[in-house]
Amino acid sequence: CPPETLKTACDSMVQLNAIGWQAAQAVGGVHAITDITGFGLCGHAFEMADGSKVTIVIDVNALPLLPGAELLTKYRTRASKTNREYVQAHVKLEGQIDPVREEFLWDAQTSGGLLISVEAAKAEALVEEARKRGASRAMIVGEVQAQQNYALAFRG
Repeated sequence: CPPETLKTACDSMVQLNAIGWQAAQAVGGVHAITDITGFGLCGHAFEMADGSKVTIVIDVNALPLLPGAELLTKYRTRASKTNREYVQAHVKLEGQIDPVREEFLWDAQTSGGLLISVEAAKAEALVEEARKRGASRAMIVGEVQAQQNYALAFRG
């Protein structure tokens, strides 16, 4: 693994989620916020959607992956399998999802970022504020919709 890739990964892992939380406080309009850790993006997004009685739609191609992360998906974990099984009945996969990127939906992050649901009109401002504070990978990855017969939709 190239040294710059390791440095980027380490820099990301030591960055505290306080940056995103503080940015969210500054911008306002936040409906829900969760740290993406043991249950992966799928598990945490499912709990947000299910608890709020909405459907969350995520663009898999918009997920901010660290450089070189795709190479690590060949090392599947048991947690990824159980995370997928946990939400599978509540997920709709739409379009052509790259199977390598799809693995990151179920991956049991141990140092994940924040998933923040914010008023649509404040989403861009939140990304800008988070980046100003040092969260270089902050971005909009999806949207909240009225509840459908599934809690999550992942689009490719």
